[in-house]
Amino acid sequence: QAEYRRKGKFPVQTSEVKLRLSRLSGALAKAGIDAALVAVPVNLFYLTGTIFNGYLYVDAEGRSFAFTRYGQPVDGVDCIGARKPELIAGLLHEAGAPLPKTLMLEDDYLPANLYHRLSKVFDGVQVARDLLRIVRSVKTPYEQEQLKRSAAAHARAYARIPALLRPGITDTDLSIEIERAMRLE
Repeated sequence: QAEYRRKGKFPVQTSEVKLRLSRLSGALAKAGIDAALVAVPVNLFYLTGTIFNGYLYVDAEGRSFAFTRYGQPVDGVDCIGARKPELIAGLLHEAGAPLPKTLMLEDDYLPANLYHRLSKVFDGVQVARDLLRIVRSVKTPYEQEQLKRSAAAHARAYARIPALLRPGITDTDLSIEIERAMRLE
């Protein structure tokens, strides 16, 4: 049986998380980028299977470090407590990891002030374009299976809609019934 990381009702296979981190490392290496610093919660969840308050550092060699503000553990990656991102470079140095010369940031998703703050974490680093959108656009077998399951649930819910129609039903009531059917599926 596959090992899972459970957070709420969203199980993510450990092997899937490893594959996602590996795919990002490979994309970084192929693009000649030394590392990525991930801060957006949806990308943190995508890459670790966990939602945490902090940053994920992934390098082109396959090493991953989670810098969490409150010392929260993140399975599958080395966790280091960091109250603020400005400490990351020093903490990486202490962990024996080389500091990047080029760094990928989530340029389209980060607020401008956070983007500029993170771009200054490493002295003299060249900031590279976000590769996560490209990595995430190619679905893994696990993601393909989840999409198929979701499509089947949607089809079942849509098949129920004709039975929800009745004389005198308002648009609002029909919308509520359709949403109920979708949630039940």
